[in-house]
Amino acid sequence: VRAYGGADLLLATSEAVAQRARAENASMSDRIVRFPNPIDWSLHQAARPAGPEPVPLEIGYVGRLHPEKGLEWLLEAGVRLLSQTDLPPWKITLTGPVAVSQGGGGEHYRDALLREFAPALGSRLEVRPPVFDPAALARIYGRLAVFCYPSRAERGEGLSIAPLEAMAAGAVPVVSRLACYRDLLVDGHNGLTFDHTAARPAQALAAGLTELLGRAELRRKLGTQAQEDARRHDFSATSACLLREFARLTGSGGGS
Repeated sequence: VRAYGGADLLLATSEAVAQRARAENASMSDRIVRFPNPIDWSLHQAARPAGPEPVPLEIGYVGRLHPEKGLEWLLEAGVRLLSQTDLPPWKITLTGPVAVSQGGGGEHYRDALLREFAPALGSRLEVRPPVFDPAALARIYGRLAVFCYPSRAERGEGLSIAPLEAMAAGAVPVVSRLACYRDLLVDGHNGLTFDHTAARPAQALAAGLTELLGRAELRRKLGTQAQEDARRHDFSATSACLLREFARLTGSGGGS
């Protein structure tokens, strides 16, 4: 941020990013504005099919398949769930790019995950290629009972789009306790968080997933609230935010 001293406006996708930016360049404090990452809320809101939840219940991750995303924690949590014999049928799906050229950790990383966890999880684990079509991606979110984003990137996450889109589709988000998610997710209100700094983060994650899988009413409550809270990131709301800031910059006093 020290390199952006000449900018008139800097948009930060979360308060955590804004605070770090102010710390790096205090002279820009009054030019740093928190800006909610925009999503097509209406597209995702309409993606959840009517009727009962699909079976098995799907715990999904959508994003780059990269070590910084904490996927080992998710899959280890899945192995722990195997001992919970009173849970409804479930599976874990990972959807996203693997190739380094697309931001993934490479085929060797994916293959290492499969070698370690596929023998135990078997058909409960599915790795899918990336999906770039917005409507198709919305349908993927719409099938999820739980969206898990266990990122360990303390310095790399701004506020990811994927959890927002999943929330808009009514999936219950479960995320690591990174500062960037404080603007978005309130534990027990519109999703769950787990302590990624704990001695056994996968155990903490498994406890949250066990609670969600075993309590249908809790999933409905959190998913409904998540969908409503994600609405403030819709294109209409975020464009209004931009117009207000542009009006302030130009002194036009408009923005509606």
